[in-house]
Amino acid sequence: MTTLEGQENLALLRYRPVYFLYGNPDTKAQISFKFLLIRTVPLYIGYSQLVFWRLNAKSRPFEDATYHPELFYRWNFPKSRVTTVDFGPWSHLSNGKTEEASRSVDETFVRVNSRWDFSSLTLLLSGTGSINYNEDETNRDLYLYRGPFEIQGSVINFFDLQQFIDKSEFNVRMFPGGRYGERWQHGGYEIGFNFRFGAYDVFPTFYLQYYQGFAESMINYNQFVRQFRAGISF
Repeated sequence: MTTLEGQENLALLRYRPVYFLYGNPDTKAQISFKFLLIRTVPLYIGYSQLVFWRLNAKSRPFEDATYHPELFYRWNFPKSRVTTVDFGPWSHLSNGKTEEASRSVDETFVRVNSRWDFSSLTLLLSGTGSINYNEDETNRDLYLYRGPFEIQGSVINFFDLQQFIDKSEFNVRMFPGGRYGERWQHGGYEIGFNFRFGAYDVFPTFYLQYYQGFAESMINYNQFVRQFRAGISF
């Protein structure tokens, strides 16, 4: 009989960033993981959940949440600048609400991930192209604010101050609106900076994030947002 501890291929793996960021009016938190579905095939199930929480309001209600399960196949290229290519035949985003507050959409996507290692820093780039379908009646025009592609970039350890900051990362995520990605004024931009002080033996990193644009949350996808948040990342 196989013990749970021995089932290594069922272990949860890191996927998207995991963080808790305080803000006003909305505090933002995300959990995310993936796991290998078949031992000999790089087929993964991923799950992410993004929550917006009104901590400063009476009764501290949750404003909205995005539930994001997905299935994707990963090709690995260990000797190439393009490190992995992910093909996702199915990805579902929903806020779990009903009637007029309901939001949902399905996607098929291709994501290309690349990496450049330099003497003192690492550059990561990612580009995703997607096709949306099965939109909810309440968000038929989602494509106007969340277009068919997304670009992400990260610079890791760009501070040469290991005695003070032993880990740092600057990241940018952006996506246009429009059916063909032609409406940059209706997309979204996210800038983040996380760091850890080397003098303290603390695992979480401090995380600062600024978001500007549309489609940060599903409930208010067509409303413009400009917000700064601060917290920790894991």
